[in-house]
Amino acid sequence: MAIYFYKARDIKGKLLQGTIEATAITQGVQKLQQLGLYVVDIQRKNKIINLFRRTRLNSKDLALICKQLANLQEAGVPLLMGLQIIYDYQEKPRIKGLVKSLMNEMELGFSFSEACANYSSNIPPLMTNMIYAGENGGFLEETLNKLAITFEKEWDLKEKIITAISYSVIVLIISIFFIFFLFSVIVPMFLEAFKDMGVSLSRDTEVLLKIGFMLTNNWYYLLLMFLIIYGLIIFTGTTRKGKEFRDKLILKVPVVGVIIKKTLISRFCRELANLLTSGINVSKALETLEKTSSNLVLKSEIRDAHNNLKLGLSLSESFKESNLMPKIVIQMIAVGEQSGNLEKLLFKTSDYFEQDANQLIERLPKLIEPIILVIVGIVVGVIIIGFFLPMLNTMYQLEI
Repeated sequence: MAIYFYKARDIKGKLLQGTIEATAITQGVQKLQQLGLYVVDIQRKNKIINLFRRTRLNSKDLALICKQLANLQEAGVPLLMGLQIIYDYQEKPRIKGLVKSLMNEMELGFSFSEACANYSSNIPPLMTNMIYAGENGGFLEETLNKLAITFEKEWDLKEKIITAISYSVIVLIISIFFIFFLFSVIVPMFLEAFKDMGVSLSRDTEVLLKIGFMLTNNWYYLLLMFLIIYGLIIFTGTTRKGKEFRDKLILKVPVVGVIIKKTLISRFCRELANLLTSGINVSKALETLEKTSSNLVLKSEIRDAHNNLKLGLSLSESFKESNLMPKIVIQMIAVGEQSGNLEKLLFKTSDYFEQDANQLIERLPKLIEPIILVIVGIVVGVIIIGFFLPMLNTMYQLEI
């Protein structure tokens, strides 16, 4: 007997999910049908596979779905047929799984936006609400294109940040390995030579060597300490207070914090502009962005602004007490509200902060690499001076 995870609907159309035991997937479907349920999705539960297989869609996957659907809509292909085409020609299992689930929902009579809402674990509220507006307003193709651009920009920016940080981390790791190699291979060779020559080292050099040997001989303690710190960081992300503390701390990190802050502002402005151009009112747009935001600092600021908006304040006035939003953003929102070009100015503000973030990302490796090289250079320089000075003194004494 195997365990299967299922999603099914009852006679009232309510989505149900759970697990069922069966010898095969067909028997599982039969059992659910006997209970009066319409099976939407059923998969074998495999703990080992679930640990290593990614099932959640990323921004790149969502951009691909939206772009392909927009192209098919432009070609005059009906929505359900378009999803079937994507399902047939898509190779990624996680995309095929979501598309198949959406098709099943729509075959039951649900609209595309309602089907998206039923799979909120993979589809963000931003996408659901914009599709709802596009369906009702008759501009679904335009909405899908906007979503594709939004998700593509989000993915590209994330990839640039990861690439920049990865490069800096690689340089740091190589530098650490070089220092370890220096103390474990090169330095012992010099010490043996000095011992044969009867050369005595200075007190400063001896202290440096003791520290170096202590670190290299007890590297596993350093590795254990790193793993513990990493584990604590991951654990804090599982609680709301811990994640809020982590999000606040990251924003205070030099350079990296500035990049993340600019990225959050750019994304907020773009997504708000997209929602407003789709015909969604400001209050509903802020509610959607609050649900979408993964950063708890930004989420809290949006919630406060939404509450201020309910009290009758304008959008710009609602953000006046914000610690995250720069004054230029609030000023641009105020100008947009007064001139009636709020969406246009939000797009321009998003582009400005995105470009600013990209420039910082490009400079990040150039800022970190020299710092690491200087530190390594100082360590190597101190070691060389510590060894060569005794050698020079010995040679000078032999000449005398």
